[in-house]
Amino acid sequence: MSLVRSILLISSLLCVSARADYLTVAKSELSEGTLSGIRMAHQVCKVAKNDPDYNSDTREFRFVDALSRLGVFFVEDDGEDVNSILELAGLYGLEVSGNDFDYLSFSCPANNRQSYQIPDTAPDAEELEQLCNSWIKPELDAVIDMLDSIESPEGDKFSIIFTTGETGLENDLRAGYGEVLIVKGLAKILRGFFEEPAYSLDIQNLDALIQNIANESFSAAQLLEPNLEFLTLLSTIEDPDKGKSVQLQNKTYLIEGMDYLLEAIDYIKNDNYSQPGVDRFVFIAEEDVDIVEFYEDKISEVRDSLANDNIAELQISEGKEYALQNSPDDGISLLPGSSLKAELMQIDVLYQGELELVYEGDTGQQQKTYQLESGTVFSDYVDLSFESGFFTFFIDQSKENITEGYLSDWEEAIEITGITGSLAGSFAGEQITFDLNPAYGSERFPEPISPRDCLPEFNKWNMPAAYTVGSGMDNDPTLGGILPNVTHNDWLSAFDNLQPSGRVNIYPADPWQIYKSWDGSAEISYWLDEQLVFKDAAGEVPQEEINPDISELYLAYEGSTLYGCIAIEDMQEIEGIYFDEKCSYEIIFSPSAYYPETKGAVKINLDGTQYSYQEWKYDWYEYWESDLNREVYIYSSDKGIYFTLTDSSDSPTLPPITGKYITVNSLCGDEWNYEYIDYNPTQLITGKMGTVQGTVNSSTIPDSRFFVQAYTNKAEPEDSMADFAVIQGAGDFELELPMGFEGYIRAYCSIFAFENPFEVGSELICENVIEFRQWKENSSCGSINVEYPEIIKPGETLSFEDVDGASGSIIALDLLAGQEYSLDFSSTQELDIEIYEPDARTNNSYYSNNFSFIPEYSGRYFVKITDDYYAQESAVFDFSAGLTSEYEPLPADIANDKGIGSQDGYVDELDMLALSDKWLSSANKNSWAGFADFSEDSIVNLKDFARLCLFWYTYAVE
Repeated sequence: MSLVRSILLISSLLCVSARADYLTVAKSELSEGTLSGIRMAHQVCKVAKNDPDYNSDTREFRFVDALSRLGVFFVEDDGEDVNSILELAGLYGLEVSGNDFDYLSFSCPANNRQSYQIPDTAPDAEELEQLCNSWIKPELDAVIDMLDSIESPEGDKFSIIFTTGETGLENDLRAGYGEVLIVKGLAKILRGFFEEPAYSLDIQNLDALIQNIANESFSAAQLLEPNLEFLTLLSTIEDPDKGKSVQLQNKTYLIEGMDYLLEAIDYIKNDNYSQPGVDRFVFIAEEDVDIVEFYEDKISEVRDSLANDNIAELQISEGKEYALQNSPDDGISLLPGSSLKAELMQIDVLYQGELELVYEGDTGQQQKTYQLESGTVFSDYVDLSFESGFFTFFIDQSKENITEGYLSDWEEAIEITGITGSLAGSFAGEQITFDLNPAYGSERFPEPISPRDCLPEFNKWNMPAAYTVGSGMDNDPTLGGILPNVTHNDWLSAFDNLQPSGRVNIYPADPWQIYKSWDGSAEISYWLDEQLVFKDAAGEVPQEEINPDISELYLAYEGSTLYGCIAIEDMQEIEGIYFDEKCSYEIIFSPSAYYPETKGAVKINLDGTQYSYQEWKYDWYEYWESDLNREVYIYSSDKGIYFTLTDSSDSPTLPPITGKYITVNSLCGDEWNYEYIDYNPTQLITGKMGTVQGTVNSSTIPDSRFFVQAYTNKAEPEDSMADFAVIQGAGDFELELPMGFEGYIRAYCSIFAFENPFEVGSELICENVIEFRQWKENSSCGSINVEYPEIIKPGETLSFEDVDGASGSIIALDLLAGQEYSLDFSSTQELDIEIYEPDARTNNSYYSNNFSFIPEYSGRYFVKITDDYYAQESAVFDFSAGLTSEYEPLPADIANDKGIGSQDGYVDELDMLALSDKWLSSANKNSWAGFADFSEDSIVNLKDFARLCLFWYTYAVE
């Protein structure tokens, strides 16, 4: 809406006093679907309230006024003080273009690296709190008060019609008291959202943590240990119980919000308003009543639990068990004599559960179980699907009889038609028991629980330790009563079979334990307690699987022989079962806590077709190599799977398992098609570790944050990491590595010094890699030098020698948008070349050693050069690079209107400001001075200022 239209509209309204005019115009503007419409509706309501001849004290007007006021709370833009969410977003640089809601576009300013950066106008935490107290909360309270003033007694129910002339729709729209309650509930929820937090959210080292996370070098200790108050209830000197008071207030808001919602559901559900040509804003269709009542009951249960200080018990599903038969009268079965049992759990309109099929196959009676993945009800027709097929049927209104069933399993070529069924019984569905009162505080729980106390303990690799959930409450698995029926075993399952952490030793076997048979083989049949290295949670594997539930792992050694036992829960004595391809086991010892199957890992396979020992010796995926000198002997007994691993070489040794993480798994299937049944990638480290010290040096970026990582796979460092360290600024570091570690250590930092969290995530890093072997308990890897990329200027050619084949090399180019540049590379190798734009993320690949290009943005570009992809395992390569351009850059052109480091073809006041900024920040310290170091002596001082003045005088902008 134009400014002229707005002035004319308001002027015309000032000249009228008829009640319908203001209300009609306001409704029409609200229905326009535009930003200006909402703003104008609010202005119309303000004019109406100031008109002494107009009665604005009606329920209909107050409802429209509340809607318009809530609308401008989001979209006002009058250029004055901040009084809308849109204007608040503008302080953060967000700009909204357009007027129609369907065609709005959003943009934010980008710096010279094409990344969003929080502008200086953005309010800090204290200013945001002031805005909340001075504007946001009072404004929402005013809207809620206006809606509270609207009553709807039985004899005079509230109703307002939005006509077709006002909305442009085919029918009139009617809003009732239910809509009033909905809007009031939304406003109440917003009011609670802007309430000050009850917990301390202050993080002192946030910038560093963001960098660590982006570089996969984050551990929970980095967050929790320096921030002891993080996620605890707020407590100040002025108000020690501040967090407690806020939580009690939040509880009140939550109860009130649910009261509004329940009242609205009840009102709309029982609102029988019906008039031809009039539609309702919100209504509940007859077929949706069951769904609405389902959720209404759950909301009511939670609300009553908070209001009455008791436990909530939610029945979220109900189920019935059907015994199904094949009906010869209704269809023809391809599997005579088959039977089918279904356990179906109904959740809303969806069915879940499983089907159990027993049928006569080629080898006698067979059984198959289908886990239903999804299901939909269309009136009386049910369509269920599972991984390899589907099951459909009709069901009567009583939900007790199934007819015209049809099952198809294309994987097994099974088809059954004409299935019928009768109700065999019923069973309780899934129930959730919880209590939010400990979190908010109540008479039973006078002190609200802090989220910090609910956390488990974490190891360095951010894995929660088993049995430590609720660590701040003496490892209380109920979280102080929030989940009263939950046990630590439940948390084990919730965290996907949570695994133990720590160090375990592999002890030698006592001679009396070893039984040697006549053929020279040896075995251990009785194990000592100290030889238990891993105890798994029991009962996590479905009962119908054959002996896959691992309970314990024992290991011991004698000389160069390794003995082991995988204990199986509820071991079954079935002759030959462990020589069946359908059940197999594996033990992996890996240098990586993240990825068990990585270079340097060893694996022992135990199944009926392959008793083997393998090592992952190469950089590329699944390059396992069997050691023909190591022989695996396997047998079973009443406890589980026993094995003996011997080395028959001339110089026998134990397998390299010291200092590695243990994974023990059971699998079902054959070598071409199998799945893990009991998967246990533990955080247990076997045996002794050693330490390695080193130093990161840098002359160009000594103040950067450096990341040091030890790994085994040169091509995939993150997938084979054995340890990591983070240091602020060049200096010393220490790693913990297993004895005998063979791999690499790299030190690197982000291509940008950390100035902006929105620039984190760039693929480009300054790094250096060395090879290393840990051969004694305390060793040194020496110094690792990390430098900023060399900058190539037009007309220059630089040579690079002994470049690492995997990590490659990075060079920097300062380019001006719209100018043409040529890059020429010379090397005996085929090179992969990627040019990154100033954000160091957007890139283009080039497969020629000579090419030209025109940059889209001015700024610093980065070129990454690596050896050809298929030759990344080669040690080093050499190359030279030259840059040419007809454009000759001005040496002092170091800034444009986007920031420092981007050229604009001029030397002017922007460049002076950039030089001053670098001068002040470096303060004559011997550090990398970047763009402003014209004299190239690592210092920004008077010499650089004099040179800039010379260029300014020579290339002055007229």
